[in-house]
Amino acid sequence: MSDRAVVVIDIGEGFKNISSMTRPTVESYAKKIGADFVVIDKMKYAKKYATFEKVQIKELLNKYRRILYLDLDLIVRSDCPDLFEEVPYEKVGVYNEGKYMDAQGVMAKACKYYKMKIPKWERQFYNAGVFVVSRLHRDLFHFTGDEPVEFGKDFKYYDQPYFNLRIFNSNHKIHELSYKFNRMSTLDKHTGEHRLSSYIVHYASAPNEIREELIRDDIRSWEVTAPKYKYKKNILVNITGGLVYSIYAEPTIRSMVERYYKDDNIMVLTEYPRFFKHLNVDITTIEKIKESKIVPHQMITVRDTSDPFWNIINGTKIHPVDLISISCLRRILSDKDKSLKIKLDEEIISNLKIKYKINDFNKYVLVHFSQESNHIYLDRIIEKYREKGLITIIIGDNTFLGDFKNKDVLDLRNKLDMELVISFIGKVPILFTDCLSSIAIAGAFDNWLAVVGSPQYTPYRKRSPRYKILYSNNVETLILQQDM
Repeated sequence: MSDRAVVVIDIGEGFKNISSMTRPTVESYAKKIGADFVVIDKMKYAKKYATFEKVQIKELLNKYRRILYLDLDLIVRSDCPDLFEEVPYEKVGVYNEGKYMDAQGVMAKACKYYKMKIPKWERQFYNAGVFVVSRLHRDLFHFTGDEPVEFGKDFKYYDQPYFNLRIFNSNHKIHELSYKFNRMSTLDKHTGEHRLSSYIVHYASAPNEIREELIRDDIRSWEVTAPKYKYKKNILVNITGGLVYSIYAEPTIRSMVERYYKDDNIMVLTEYPRFFKHLNVDITTIEKIKESKIVPHQMITVRDTSDPFWNIINGTKIHPVDLISISCLRRILSDKDKSLKIKLDEEIISNLKIKYKINDFNKYVLVHFSQESNHIYLDRIIEKYREKGLITIIIGDNTFLGDFKNKDVLDLRNKLDMELVISFIGKVPILFTDCLSSIAIAGAFDNWLAVVGSPQYTPYRKRSPRYKILYSNNVETLILQQDM
C-alpha cells in the first residue's frame, strides 16, 4: 500500500456512461505514479449531491499522507507529470479559475448561505475538480451537513463555493496549478491552445448533450497523437481600424507566422485580405469560425480606447506598426521586422504595361492626393516633373474635375482597383501624396516619397521611417525641393 492516493467519486447510475470512459485514464495515472486508486462509491454525508462526498477525504487522510482528488468528468493524459511532485507537502495544490471568470456573485451568495465571511479575497475561485492535499489540510473537509438543496441560476458550482470558503478561512498556503492540469473549456478563448495540449482535460462546463461524444473523441485523439501529443494553437487576429491600420498590420502578422506562432493555426479576420495573401494564414469570416466550432484566442489590432491603458497608447501617440504589435504580441518589433512586405503580381504588371502603353516605369512619377485642397497644385507638379523628363500619373478616387488631357499626364483617377494601385506604387520610383494608405503601401517598396503632411505615419524602410522620404505640410515646399 502506498501513502499516497488518487481519489475519485463514482456514485449513481446516471454518471456511468461518462465514468466508464474517464475512470480508466485516472486509474492508469494512479498506477503510473505509484499511488493507490480509491473510489468513493457510497453516499455517507451528503443529502442529495454526490460531489459533497469529498468530505470523506478527511477520513482518508488518516490512512494516506497525501491525496490527489480528481473529478470523473475529466481525462488524464498518459504523460501527465506526478502532481504529488509538483505540489509541496505543506501547500494545497489547486487551479485558480478566478483568473478567467468573475465569481464575485457566486461567492457573495455562498457567504450568505453558509454564514461565513472571507477575511481577504483577491477574486480567487479555486476549482474543486482537481486538488492535492496532505494531512495538514484535513480541516478543509469539515462538513456540517448544510448542503444547498437546489442548484441553478442563483446558486451554482455545487460544493465549490463551500470548498473555497474553507480555504479562505484557513491559513493554508496555496500552490496554484497550471491550467494544463485542469483544462476547462472556458480557457479556449484565452490561450488559443487546443484543450488536448493539456495533461488533464476537465469537461465540467461542456454542454451535456455533447459531453459524452466529446470525451470519446478526445480519448481517441490522444491515442492517435501519442506519445508526442502535438496540437496547434488557434489564433484569430481581428484586424480593425480601417485600410491604413490593415496595411500596417502586415509586419505583425508576418512576425507571428515566421517567428512567434510559426507552428500554429493563424486566422485573419479582415476587409483587406490582399495585404496578407503572401503569408500562410487562413483569411476567415465570423461565419466560418462558427461553423468550425473552434474557439480561438483572439487578438485585436486596434483596441477600444475606453480602456485607460489604450487611451494612452493609441494611434495619435505611437506609430501604427508599434501600436498593432503591442496590442497583439505585447512587444515592439525590431526596426528590421517593421518593414512591410507586399508581393507584386507580375502577370498584372505585364497587363498594366500593355493597357497603358508603359515601356519604362522609371520615366513616370505617381501623384495621389486625397485632400481636395491639394489638387490646386497638380498643374505645378506636372510642370515640375515634365522639366525633369517625367510623365505624371494621377491616381485616387475623387471628384476633382481638372482636365489633364495632355500627353505628359496619365489620368487614372477613379479607374483603378486596389491591386492596380499597389502595382503602380510598387513600380513607379517617385510617389507624391497626402494619402495615408498610399504612404503605407509604399513601405513595402524602394521608391522616393514626397509626403504632404506630418511624417508620423511614414513607413519603416531600411530600419528607418525616414528612408527616402521628403515631407512638409506645405506642398509648395515639396515642389521646390530638387534632391529626389
